[in-house]
Amino acid sequence: MKKQIRQKEEKNVKSADSAEASKTPVPQYLLDRSDTNNAKALSQQIKNKRNEKAAKFSVPIPKVKGVSEEEMFRVVSTGKKTAKVRVFYSKGYQGLVQLTPVQKGWKRMITKPTFVGNDFTRRPVKFERFIRPMGLRYKKANVSQAGLCPGQKILI
Repeated sequence: MKKQIRQKEEKNVKSADSAEASKTPVPQYLLDRSDTNNAKALSQQIKNKRNEKAAKFSVPIPKVKGVSEEEMFRVVSTGKKTAKVRVFYSKGYQGLVQLTPVQKGWKRMITKPTFVGNDFTRRPVKFERFIRPMGLRYKKANVSQAGLCPGQKILI
Protein backbone atom coordinates (compact mmCIF):
# COMPACT_ATOMS: atom_id res chain seq x y z
CA MET A 1 0.00 0.00 0.00
CA LYS A 2 2.79 2.41 0.92
CA LYS A 3 4.51 1.60 -2.34
CA GLN A 4 1.38 2.45 -4.33
CA ILE A 5 0.98 5.76 -2.49
CA ARG A 6 4.62 6.65 -3.17
CA GLN A 7 4.19 5.78 -6.85
CA LYS A 8 1.11 8.00 -7.08
CA GLU A 9 2.93 10.92 -5.45
CA GLU A 10 5.83 10.52 -7.87
CA LYS A 11 3.38 10.45 -10.78
CA ASN A 12 1.63 13.62 -9.61
CA VAL A 13 4.80 15.69 -9.28
CA LYS A 14 7.01 15.13 -12.28
CA SER A 15 10.53 16.47 -12.27
CA ALA A 16 12.35 17.71 -15.33
CA ASP A 17 15.39 15.55 -16.03
CA SER A 18 18.40 17.87 -15.92
CA ALA A 19 20.67 14.93 -16.71
CA GLU A 20 19.25 14.70 -20.21
CA ALA A 21 20.20 18.20 -21.34
CA SER A 22 20.21 17.99 -25.08
CA LYS A 23 22.88 19.67 -27.16
CA THR A 24 20.44 20.73 -29.88
CA PRO A 25 18.75 24.10 -29.44
CA VAL A 26 15.06 24.11 -28.51
CA PRO A 27 12.59 26.50 -30.20
CA GLN A 28 11.19 29.25 -28.02
CA TYR A 29 7.60 27.95 -28.15
CA LEU A 30 8.78 24.63 -26.66
CA LEU A 31 10.77 26.11 -23.77
CA ASP A 32 7.87 26.05 -21.29
CA ARG A 33 7.21 22.35 -21.94
CA SER A 34 10.26 21.45 -19.89
CA ASP A 35 8.63 22.92 -16.77
CA THR A 36 6.33 19.97 -16.09
CA ASN A 37 7.33 19.70 -12.43
CA ASN A 38 4.85 22.35 -11.28
CA ALA A 39 1.99 21.71 -13.70
CA LYS A 40 0.12 19.20 -11.54
CA ALA A 41 0.71 21.18 -8.35
CA LEU A 42 -0.56 24.39 -9.99
CA SER A 43 -3.73 22.74 -11.28
CA GLN A 44 -4.44 21.29 -7.82
CA GLN A 45 -3.86 24.70 -6.27
CA ILE A 46 -6.30 26.34 -8.70
CA LYS A 47 -8.92 23.65 -8.01
CA ASN A 48 -8.53 24.14 -4.25
CA LYS A 49 -8.93 27.92 -4.56
CA ARG A 50 -12.04 27.44 -6.68
CA ASN A 51 -13.52 25.05 -4.09
CA GLU A 52 -12.73 27.51 -1.28
CA LYS A 53 -14.53 30.32 -3.12
CA ALA A 54 -17.53 28.08 -3.74
CA ALA A 55 -17.62 27.06 -0.07
CA LYS A 56 -17.37 30.71 0.98
CA PHE A 57 -20.57 31.67 -0.83
CA SER A 58 -22.49 28.43 -0.31
CA VAL A 59 -25.70 28.57 1.71
CA PRO A 60 -26.44 25.78 4.21
CA ILE A 61 -29.66 24.55 2.60
CA PRO A 62 -30.60 20.91 3.19
CA LYS A 63 -30.56 18.81 0.05
CA VAL A 64 -34.02 18.33 -1.43
CA LYS A 65 -34.98 14.98 -2.89
CA GLY A 66 -36.01 15.14 -6.53
CA VAL A 67 -39.59 14.32 -7.46
CA SER A 68 -40.21 11.92 -10.33
CA GLU A 69 -42.30 12.99 -13.30
CA GLU A 70 -44.89 10.26 -12.64
CA GLU A 71 -45.36 11.54 -9.09
CA MET A 72 -45.53 15.22 -10.10
CA PHE A 73 -47.80 14.99 -13.15
CA ARG A 74 -50.86 13.01 -14.18
CA VAL A 75 -51.62 12.49 -17.87
CA VAL A 76 -54.89 14.01 -19.04
CA SER A 77 -56.29 12.72 -22.31
CA THR A 78 -58.63 15.18 -24.01
CA GLY A 79 -60.77 15.37 -27.12
CA LYS A 80 -63.47 13.20 -28.67
CA LYS A 81 -61.31 10.34 -29.81
CA THR A 82 -59.49 9.55 -26.60
CA ALA A 83 -59.99 5.79 -26.98
CA LYS A 84 -60.90 3.53 -29.84
CA VAL A 85 -63.07 0.49 -29.18
CA ARG A 86 -62.30 -2.73 -31.02
CA VAL A 87 -64.60 -5.73 -30.76
CA PHE A 88 -63.15 -9.16 -31.52
CA TYR A 89 -65.37 -12.20 -32.11
CA SER A 90 -64.15 -15.73 -31.53
CA LYS A 91 -65.73 -19.16 -30.98
CA GLY A 92 -65.84 -19.15 -27.20
CA TYR A 93 -66.72 -15.51 -26.66
CA GLN A 94 -69.57 -13.38 -27.91
CA GLY A 95 -67.39 -10.29 -28.11
CA LEU A 96 -64.07 -9.26 -26.62
CA VAL A 97 -63.75 -5.50 -26.20
CA GLN A 98 -60.32 -3.90 -26.33
CA LEU A 99 -59.60 -0.20 -25.81
CA THR A 100 -56.63 1.26 -27.66
CA PRO A 101 -55.54 4.86 -27.23
CA VAL A 102 -55.68 6.95 -30.38
CA GLN A 103 -54.50 10.37 -29.25
CA LYS A 104 -51.43 10.99 -27.16
CA GLY A 105 -52.06 12.49 -23.76
CA TRP A 106 -50.07 15.70 -24.18
CA LYS A 107 -51.69 17.51 -21.28
CA ARG A 108 -50.42 17.11 -17.74
CA MET A 109 -52.17 17.89 -14.47
CA ILE A 110 -49.88 18.97 -11.64
CA THR A 111 -50.50 16.97 -8.47
CA LYS A 112 -48.27 18.94 -6.06
CA PRO A 113 -48.62 22.48 -4.67
CA THR A 114 -47.21 25.17 -6.98
CA PHE A 115 -46.43 28.82 -6.38
CA VAL A 116 -47.73 31.40 -8.85
CA GLY A 117 -47.33 35.17 -9.07
CA ASN A 118 -50.02 37.79 -8.46
CA ASP A 119 -50.42 38.36 -12.19
CA PHE A 120 -50.98 34.68 -13.01
CA THR A 121 -53.77 33.97 -15.49
CA ARG A 122 -54.61 30.67 -17.10
CA ARG A 123 -54.05 30.21 -20.79
CA PRO A 124 -57.00 29.18 -22.94
CA VAL A 125 -57.93 25.58 -22.13
CA LYS A 126 -57.17 24.44 -25.65
CA PHE A 127 -53.54 25.59 -25.42
CA GLU A 128 -52.88 24.79 -21.77
CA ARG A 129 -50.22 22.07 -21.51
CA PHE A 130 -49.83 22.03 -17.72
CA ILE A 131 -53.02 22.31 -15.68
CA ARG A 132 -52.56 23.78 -12.20
CA PRO A 133 -55.63 23.07 -10.05
CA MET A 134 -56.99 26.03 -8.04
CA GLY A 135 -56.55 24.22 -4.73
CA LEU A 136 -52.85 23.66 -5.37
CA ARG A 137 -52.01 27.24 -6.46
CA TYR A 138 -50.34 29.35 -3.77
CA LYS A 139 -49.24 32.98 -3.74
CA LYS A 140 -48.00 33.04 -0.14
CA ALA A 141 -45.87 30.70 1.95
CA ASN A 142 -45.80 30.16 5.69
CA VAL A 143 -42.35 31.10 7.00
CA SER A 144 -41.49 29.65 10.38
CA GLN A 145 -37.76 30.53 10.61
CA ALA A 146 -36.90 32.93 13.43
CA GLY A 147 -34.48 35.06 11.38
CA LEU A 148 -37.04 35.69 8.67
CA CYS A 149 -39.75 37.03 11.03
CA PRO A 150 -42.44 34.32 11.08
CA GLY A 151 -45.69 34.79 9.22
CA GLN A 152 -46.97 34.65 5.68
CA LYS A 153 -44.64 35.91 2.97
CA ILE A 154 -45.59 36.76 -0.59
CA LEU A 155 -43.48 34.84 -3.04
CA ILE A 156 -42.24 36.18 -6.37
